[in-house]
Amino acid sequence: MLPRARGRGLGAALVRESLGRMAAAGGTEAWLNVNVNNPGAAALYRGLGFVDRGRRARFQRAAIELAS
Repeated sequence: MLPRARGRGLGAALVRESLGRMAAAGGTEAWLNVNVNNPGAAALYRGLGFVDRGRRARFQRAAIELAS
């Protein structure tokens, strides 16, 4: 989500819509990965009912590192 679009509920609406479509198609579980340097996304997903199931050491470098 672009910074100027954050905080308007758009991300939550997109995730809810996606989960609804997944459930309508018979899906029963959704898993996701969130970088530890993205606390806003983690808070969004927790607010939607996702729970932490574990952490991976050095799972993914930050985008700023990948760009350099």
